[in-house]
Amino acid sequence: MLGLHNNQILVINAANGSIKHGFRRVKRCVAVEYIVRTRGSRHELSLMLVVNLIFSALLTAFGSLGLIRNLRDLLRDFASSKWPRGEAVVIATAIHTRRGPRGLTVFEPTVAYRYDFQHTEYSGHRIAFGDMTSDRDRAQRVIDRFAVGTKWEVAICDRQPEMAVLHAGPTHNLWFGVAFFAVYSVAALAFLVNSIGVVLVWARS
Repeated sequence: MLGLHNNQILVINAANGSIKHGFRRVKRCVAVEYIVRTRGSRHELSLMLVVNLIFSALLTAFGSLGLIRNLRDLLRDFASSKWPRGEAVVIATAIHTRRGPRGLTVFEPTVAYRYDFQHTEYSGHRIAFGDMTSDRDRAQRVIDRFAVGTKWEVAICDRQPEMAVLHAGPTHNLWFGVAFFAVYSVAALAFLVNSIGVVLVWARS
């Protein structure tokens, strides 16, 4: 949100229909007219608007990249349901810890396994497509399930045999990731468009 000093006034007028402020008339949409009057430093306010624009652009880029990555994994997940099946042997397990986006510690279970495809041995580590981070107890339960030495069915991509997954098909975590980044991207894009509008009006004032 744009921050202003006490001696600065931002009047926001939103209305359905048309708007005149050096722009073409816009019909059948919600138009927002920004009128900025200030007795402070014009340079200071213009710098603030630019920072606001850059910040909104970064948020939009982050949300878009997250959405693209999750959609890619979702498509792979659907495709993996039809991949050829093989047998994998678990050779190692571990729980990796890292800092999450909010500064909290997240735990990611990892499983290493070997499998054969068309008389060639490969190694894999993917349990499922999408983010596998969770709390410590859930991560430990995953590790306990895939104990070293146990054998599991694995779905193998026939075009890229080095790509395999133990859990074929979409997971709840992946669906949540797609929904979260879709909402986030729409909100960030609206913020970006709003910031661009403020800058344009300010530049013409």
